[in-house]
Amino acid sequence: MKNLNRDLSNNMAVKHLSYKAILMLVVTFAVVLLTIRRTEEKVFIWSGDSEVIPSSAVEDTRIELPRLPDNASLEIFETTPPQVFPNSETPPSNPSPKKILYNVPFLSQAPTGKWYDARFQDGCEEASVLMAMRWIEGKTITAQEAEKEIIAISEFEQKTFGTFHDTSVQDTVEHIVKGYFKYDNANVQYDITPGDIQKELEVGHLVIVPANGQVLDNPYYTPPGPDHHMVLIIGYDPATDEFITNDPGTRHGKSFRYPASTLGAAIRDYPTGDHKPVTEDRTAMIVVKK
Repeated sequence: MKNLNRDLSNNMAVKHLSYKAILMLVVTFAVVLLTIRRTEEKVFIWSGDSEVIPSSAVEDTRIELPRLPDNASLEIFETTPPQVFPNSETPPSNPSPKKILYNVPFLSQAPTGKWYDARFQDGCEEASVLMAMRWIEGKTITAQEAEKEIIAISEFEQKTFGTFHDTSVQDTVEHIVKGYFKYDNANVQYDITPGDIQKELEVGHLVIVPANGQVLDNPYYTPPGPDHHMVLIIGYDPATDEFITNDPGTRHGKSFRYPASTLGAAIRDYPTGDHKPVTEDRTAMIVVKK
């Protein structure tokens, strides 16, 4: 009988413990569920030794959030998604610049070789503008036609302005482009660089530059070369960093190439007149537009 009573007592104790354990589990689950519902779905970072607890971790594992220290600084951390380039492992690169070359008729400033005539000896400005105007008009020109045209321009300058010799960039535009050809879509720019010339070529313009021909060091010039000279620039080759010119100072001047550094060093304006000395070393160019 004593053994039976002992067994009954033990069974009742076990049942009491089971009910208590179940009650504790229910209370614990309710506390955790309430904590989760009050937790904002954001990512927090605070100073100190506490670790970052992402919202996904709270939802998936139902872990208890650590207590935020009283002296912690709180800030919201936002991330920027990485840029995605479809169907490519690397970001696209800018295309390489392309060669520029305009189809401009070429002529020497002494079209038939009469270098002894001062109108041709000093005819680089007239020849450079004449080539540009034929490009604008979409026309070609023969050596005989060019010779007659250069003579006509020189006589117009002599009669109107008192000289046909060297003309500065400003006077080249005023006397020849606007005065003789009656063409207004050209302008002068000062203090320019090779980069400025390239930009004009890129948008479809031709460029005429004054230069110290002795710095150009063209092997076809009669040494030492002209110190007052003008050259028509018709293109640019980025592969070699060279400007492509129609240089009227030689019969070999068609599409003649000058390194950008060489041409840049040679560019300088000069005064109007019969080989007047250069008193100001200033870069300039004439931009001719269609």
